Amino acid sequence: MRLLLRCFVARVAHTPVPCRRMGATGMTPDKLVSYWQKVFHKYGIPEAKDSSRILVAHALGAKTFYGIGSRAARSPVSADQLLFVEKMAQQRLKRVPVQYIIGEWDFLDMTLEMRPPVLIPRPETEELVGLVISDCEGLRHSSETTILEVGCGSGAVSLALLRKFPQMRVIAIDKSEAAVSLTKDNAERLGLRHRIHILQHDILTDPVERLQDLGAVSALVSNPPYIFTEDMTQLEPEILR
Repeated sequence: MRLLLRCFVARVAHTPVPCRRMGATGMTPDKLVSYWQKVFHKYGIPEAKDSSRILVAHALGAKTFYGIGSRAARSPVSADQLLFVEKMAQQRLKRVPVQYIIGEWDFLDMTLEMRPPVLIPRPETEELVGLVISDCEGLRHSSETTILEVGCGSGAVSLALLRKFPQMRVIAIDKSEAAVSLTKDNAERLGLRHRIHILQHDILTDPVERLQDLGAVSALVSNPPYIFTEDMTQLEPEILR
């Protein structure tokens, strides 16, 4: 354990110190979580325990650390798993969000693909979906319900609504090509691509006629970034990504 820590700290400090990789013998998931939690805490990584649990669970093919099972949590990990956790931990020490590191994240009852630079849905986004669902209950039995989402990001809001209302269709727009691509991939992943029209469009600069040609909508929903420019310097590095 000490050898691995010395080698790792040397890499973080960008000092090329040769080292022998620690073997996996005797290193259990529980011990691995405890070790990386201490490292993350030492370097000021927020939510050190949660981060270490998520990374270890992902390396072992589980969604959560509790999903590993109590017996497996006390069994030695393989050398490949140990290396995988270390590689992910190095990214976390660079303040890369765990959602980007593992490449996915749960949102309500969905597992969505995540990749930078598209913003990661937050718990407040789930609250927004709940409010929209309440407002749209009166449209449940309508056969021609279309929702327009401005700034679709990962597609979390649009896709959650489509899963809740089987008769609904969505027009999802975003000015970011990366966001449009990610929303398409998540729609395909969830089998909802046929019910959502995804368009790269900037409502401030692109012709409004592009949207008018898509027909009337029943409601508009948007959850754009709402951080004031003067507050940007106070944000955590994970958010600035």
